[in-house]
Amino acid sequence: MFLALGSGVVYADVYDDIVTDLELNNPSLQSLKEENIAEISSIRIDGNLSSTEVEMEHVWSGRGSGERKWSIGVAQEFDFPGVYYARSRELKARSEAMELKYKASLTDLVIQARDLLIDIAYCNRAIKLELAIVDEMKRVSEFLERSYDNGESTKLEVNRSRIELANNMIKLRELKDRRQEDLRQLESMGCHVGNSEEIGYRIMPFRTLDEYRGKLENNMTMSYYRQLKKAEILGGKTRIREMYPGFKVGYVHEYEDGTSFDGFSVGLSLPLFSNRGKKALSKAMELKADWDEITARIELESMIDVEYDRVRSSKELMDLLGPVFYGTNHAELLGKAYRGGQMSVVDYLREITYFRESEWEFIELEMEFYKSLNRLESL
Repeated sequence: MFLALGSGVVYADVYDDIVTDLELNNPSLQSLKEENIAEISSIRIDGNLSSTEVEMEHVWSGRGSGERKWSIGVAQEFDFPGVYYARSRELKARSEAMELKYKASLTDLVIQARDLLIDIAYCNRAIKLELAIVDEMKRVSEFLERSYDNGESTKLEVNRSRIELANNMIKLRELKDRRQEDLRQLESMGCHVGNSEEIGYRIMPFRTLDEYRGKLENNMTMSYYRQLKKAEILGGKTRIREMYPGFKVGYVHEYEDGTSFDGFSVGLSLPLFSNRGKKALSKAMELKADWDEITARIELESMIDVEYDRVRSSKELMDLLGPVFYGTNHAELLGKAYRGGQMSVVDYLREITYFRESEWEFIELEMEFYKSLNRLESL
């Protein structure tokens, strides 16, 4: 079911455009991208072959015989053959995990940016309300001043109307400042939204609870932790194979007494001490990734339940109050009633305050409704 509950609800391309803006301009995402590249490069470097060894030996007799002999050798050390395959699988898994981490971070930033856009849409709705009230109260205040000049109203009534007008003008200024602060935050995130006064709420479907829970299977954060756990498991297998003996193969050329000799050398490296503790470390990292996945699932399931209940209860109230506030200018109706002599100035100021506060609560409820829906839809 799609929701289009009243004025200010629009199809806004800006909600989609910010995804591109974030990918191109967000500093933290750019930093994460370079960090991922550096980490993968570091893993590749660790898997490089060790340095090629070149040795040369030149000796001669100390008795003045002039006899000399020399030798030269080139050798290369290799890990156990299965290590290279294990490292390749681990590297691929970690690369995929890093990509998912980037996408999960992008999703989090998209939620934050869209929350700010929803807050701007709220400010636009609230500013429209305050402008209507300020315009009407200006007319009432001018009407009271003329009545006071004619001896038909009191100074207290004139002053009270001015105070109420000033209060609403202050609220209007606060709303404009709040909208400007939202825009500054979006700019710092790398998002450019154009004319903020045209931003309304984004139309989104309200799905069933089971549909939202089902989205966890493809959630980027959950996918990242699953892939990270896979990478840690493969990393553990790599560490085990690194404990197997390596070997060194070399070519040797020797010269002695006018005769040249060619041959080869073979050696083994026994990593009895260099890999101590790596197996335990790999197991700990695997368990950590497993617990991180469990924690993320619990947090996301809890968020879904809380936000879903909030959306459902908010929608019930909005269905009830929507016909009251959408398309009805209560300030204008009250102004007409007052100027038509149907209520006193005290009644007018009391009633306009009541309706303003009630509509304020309604549009705040509306804002929280769309923010909760945004978090559910962005899973």
